[in-house]
Amino acid sequence: DFGLNQNLKNLKSLFDQGRVAIVQGVGYPQPSFSHFESIRVWETGDPTRRQVDGWLGRTLAKSYDSFGHPLTGCACGTTGVPGALRDLQATLTVINNQKAVGFSGGSEVEAAVGTLYKNTPGIYGALFDTAVATATETVRTLRESAQKYTPMGDYSDKAKLVYASKNQLGQALQLASELIVTGTGVKLLHVTLGGFDTHYTELNRHDDLMGYLDEAVGAFYSDLQAHGVADKVLVATWSEFGRRPKENASGGTDHGAASPLILIGNPVKGGIYGETPSLTNLDGTGNLKYTVDFRSIYQEILGGHLGADPKEILGDSYEKIPFLKTPVGAF
Repeated sequence: DFGLNQNLKNLKSLFDQGRVAIVQGVGYPQPSFSHFESIRVWETGDPTRRQVDGWLGRTLAKSYDSFGHPLTGCACGTTGVPGALRDLQATLTVINNQKAVGFSGGSEVEAAVGTLYKNTPGIYGALFDTAVATATETVRTLRESAQKYTPMGDYSDKAKLVYASKNQLGQALQLASELIVTGTGVKLLHVTLGGFDTHYTELNRHDDLMGYLDEAVGAFYSDLQAHGVADKVLVATWSEFGRRPKENASGGTDHGAASPLILIGNPVKGGIYGETPSLTNLDGTGNLKYTVDFRSIYQEILGGHLGADPKEILGDSYEKIPFLKTPVGAF
């Protein structure tokens, strides 16, 4: 039998409507229990650790490069480029705080830079011209987007969460919704929620995190639905670790292997997928044995939702996990 955490009320409602798919036992061969290495595996889609570009960055470069717009791929609520979006050939934007987006120094500096690039000669002038024009266009688009958008979900962050208070997931998802609703051309969005490295006092921390996640995702879905674009948006979760089945002496669990992934949205065929990992047949390190390769999830997202060629992005084909309906266009 299966249940959802008691604080996942919005996700439970969406699950009952057939809009949540849960894939069990997701992992990869010979898992690393290093944060750095495992994050790299998930971000690049390569358990051999040879690939350096992110799987979504490669998707941007190979499938969406013709769009040529800096908001085609966007990381919201962060200050650096997430590894999953990283690719030297990909065009993307990172927005930590939309209200602060612009040229440092305000409108006077923006005007001065514009005058300067128009008078810079030769190839350096052309490069400068392109960079400044792109930045100016992005700033203009974001300002217009903010003026046109009215949120229709409750992003007020009622959950009192100490462990992830700096993540501001609700704010990041509100920005993501704005970019989608106002037609900025965005195709791939990345947001992050930390705090799940629960080596101690896991029960309360996990409950708080689930409530925080549920509020933010529930507001995001309600917002998209009210604006009539929910049919085009798929939310996919991932984490570098599962948790070990055995509790440690500090009331927590340590880095594990297999874990569930959650897919949310109208494009989803709701239900539970994959084989349940056995609690009585663990591997030699006391971890759950994975039953679904994480690249099967990526493959379905790429081919079934993003309209990309999964084999071109991932380099091979994997078991099909049919958790999506027929695509209708994607974000």
